Amino acid sequence: GNKNKGAASISFEPDIPEAGRYEIILFAQPTGNRAPSVPVTISVAGKPDQTVRVNQQDVKSQARYSLGRFDLPKGKGTTVTVSNTETKGVVVVDGLQVVK
Repeated sequence: GNKNKGAASISFEPDIPEAGRYEIILFAQPTGNRAPSVPVTISVAGKPDQTVRVNQQDVKSQARYSLGRFDLPKGKGTTVTVSNTETKGVVVVDGLQVVK
């Protein structure tokens, strides 16, 4: 629902095997009670943070939301954070995938 907005988040810090360009994919089951504008912040060491908005009501996504392609450093220099800040509806996260 709409309780505790801005109080909940989850962060992923993937261990990137080699520097390069990667697609970051968020997995979350869509449905009508989900938030239509979920902020997902991609933080890469040495670069400005980038925030992408995800519509978790979009059933066409088939629970797979591409956050974009990013140049990522080797190791744990990348953090992806999903938050419920300023959202209307339920925010869910099932997983994250990073694909070269």
